Amino acid sequence: MESACWIKAYKFIANGEDKKAMEVCSGELCSDVLECQKYMGLMYYKQADMEQAGEWYLRAAKKGDADALYGVASVRYVQGSFDGALQYFKEASRKGNIRALHWVGFMYQKGYGASQDLDLARKYYRESAKHGYLVAEHALLSFVFQKGRFLEKLKTIPRLISLMFKATIITYKNADDERLSDLRTLGRLINSPQKRSATDKGSA
Repeated sequence: MESACWIKAYKFIANGEDKKAMEVCSGELCSDVLECQKYMGLMYYKQADMEQAGEWYLRAAKKGDADALYGVASVRYVQGSFDGALQYFKEASRKGNIRALHWVGFMYQKGYGASQDLDLARKYYRESAKHGYLVAEHALLSFVFQKGRFLEKLKTIPRLISLMFKATIITYKNADDERLSDLRTLGRLINSPQKRSATDKGSA
């Protein structure tokens, strides 16, 4: 039943019929299916219904799914519940979600949900960057530009150029690639963290 539910819902999604897909996924037969729960969470998130998004993501997160845990964290973040967001980002990162690693670093850097700890921030950024997450690489370079000496800053220029080149290539191939998406939101989040969620791809 699980695969049949998601196959049916995905056909509607592929045709741009999200309303019908949501009807399938929220139905009695399919509402316990993991992929349906995550999809419902994402759709309610996109509709800015954080209460419903959180409920659906949480149902999926109880099954230990890394992406669902990340979804719960994002909802908590946008609601301003930074303690809860940090907890779920950490749990998602332990399950292998690379974006969550970056967001744990970001929250330690800004002091959201925990005392500011730049060493821990760098640690999480480095771990995320090891897996090719460009936003984390950008964050590490930003540390040098903000705090480093002049010669250290000069040494980062080739890396920054290389990063920009990679970002351009990836954007050309797929503008929604998750390795890039958070670059488009972090500037806004620094000053107004409650206004955006970590899963926001449209303006992420």
